[in-house]
Amino acid sequence: MICKGVSPYKLRMEKIESIQDKGVPSTPTPAYLRTAEIYSRYGLKRSFIYQLIKDGRLKSICMKGRGKTRGIRLFRPEDIEKAIHDLA
Repeated sequence: MICKGVSPYKLRMEKIESIQDKGVPSTPTPAYLRTAEIYSRYGLKRSFIYQLIKDGRLKSICMKGRGKTRGIRLFRPEDIEKAIHDLA
């Protein structure tokens, strides 16, 4: 669709504004975060997160198969925020 006198950029911006006006909900906070997501959201490095776990300041869940040595470590966002608040 080509409109005379209207740039494609302006049409795209109008579409974005109309979506924002409809009140499209933002992405919900996930129930659990992985270490990479913690770094991107809060700026905490992996080694610092594991030090908080070792010190007992942060709780985590490790999901791994029976007899496996490796797994996925998950953290609740509210636990992370509480640990940050306690450190401040």
